Amino acid sequence: MARIPQITDRSQVAEDERHHADAIIASRGGIGPPYNVLLHSPDIAARTAHLAGYSIFESPMPLDVKEIAISTAARGLNCEFAFASHIGLAREAGVSPDTIEVIISGGSTEGLKSDEGQIVDFVRHILKPPNRVPDALFAELENRFGVATLVELTGIIGAYAALACTLNVFEVPAPEGSA
Repeated sequence: MARIPQITDRSQVAEDERHHADAIIASRGGIGPPYNVLLHSPDIAARTAHLAGYSIFESPMPLDVKEIAISTAARGLNCEFAFASHIGLAREAGVSPDTIEVIISGGSTEGLKSDEGQIVDFVRHILKPPNRVPDALFAELENRFGVATLVELTGIIGAYAALACTLNVFEVPAPEGSA
């Protein structure tokens, strides 16, 4: 059970802020997590929706890379909702079963396809103190993606870390029948 009342209808948002709820409804088909709690602060909800929407729907980053990053971040931040929502999408995007198992278990990336293992390692380094990426891994990913795409990947991880924090703080449960 969420810690605060969930906003499920645009009428629950102040009239002068409903345009934010309307934009979220238009882009997502309704008001679901995390926007059902973020709309208590409509401006932050709208800004978050813009970044998250770009990250998942518009970013030119390959879908498998995005879903590895998002699933790894969600698992690393113990966010049941985001993890349950994205691990299936990672499977659908063609992420290998071995990588899925490593993300689920938190196990070693040794033995994974290097392109998938790099992403898992990158996310884990960002989220685990000292929250830095080793030079060798950074160089590998910079060579693989280029600077702009590496910045984009880091931004996607940050966006989903913010979503995970919101979902965790307000204890939004994972969707039923997920994962």
